[in-house]
Amino acid sequence: MVPVYATESIISLSNAKLSLPCDILRNCYEAFALYSFGSYLVACLGGERRVVELLEDESKEPLLEGEENKSEKKTQKQRNPLWKFLCEPYVLGPELFVIEKFGLVQYMILKTFCAFLAFCWSFSVFMVMVNSNGITDIHT
Repeated sequence: MVPVYATESIISLSNAKLSLPCDILRNCYEAFALYSFGSYLVACLGGERRVVELLEDESKEPLLEGEENKSEKKTQKQRNPLWKFLCEPYVLGPELFVIEKFGLVQYMILKTFCAFLAFCWSFSVFMVMVNSNGITDIHT
């Protein structure tokens, strides 16, 4: 990842016209590298099935001290979802693994899509500037 950032920075500093395409390529590479790292992590842990088994084993242990007494307090007052999300730990298990996989793939797709939108937007702005200046031959 570092060589890609370094190369992109050197090219962008040496030629300002290439900074946007380099930034778009860097964003796409960042999304790919993050997805590859997630896949590598799962492979190192023994595959998806083994990761789910590890999460299920960890979910059997209490996440916080005094978790046994917490179930009694829960029945006293129902909390809103935002409070539950911020202050109560999520239960480990296969649901968490699915959420993490979905988030990783979603990040990869959205990052690439936003890079493509940036490219289209910069191209359309360039064409508007060319047309407003009355330039017919953009290669001169």
